Amino acid sequence: DAKATLLQIAQWQERRRTEQNGYATAFPVGFQLNTVRAGSAAAGPVTYNITIDAGATATAYRLTATRAGPMATDPCGDFTLTNLGVRGNENLGGGRTSDGCWAR
Repeated sequence: DAKATLLQIAQWQERRRTEQNGYATAFPVGFQLNTVRAGSAAAGPVTYNITIDAGATATAYRLTATRAGPMATDPCGDFTLTNLGVRGNENLGGGRTSDGCWAR
């Protein structure tokens, strides 16, 4: 769910940049996602908290999906995605790699 949601938000960011000449630095009020929480708008079970990281600008952003609830101990840690398409993970455990987690 985290990977799919990050990719969905990246598509939204690209549409926004095309239409408004810049990326969003925060989610708009009422922004809804399918199965994770973005900011304070919740829809479905909270398994990851999605944020646009501090430091986002009209020309660059980094999204983070931080584990929560039933996913809090997932060894793939927290997923990240940048405007350049760079996929990563923070707080990996159990010998996991970022490439392996994104491929799951």
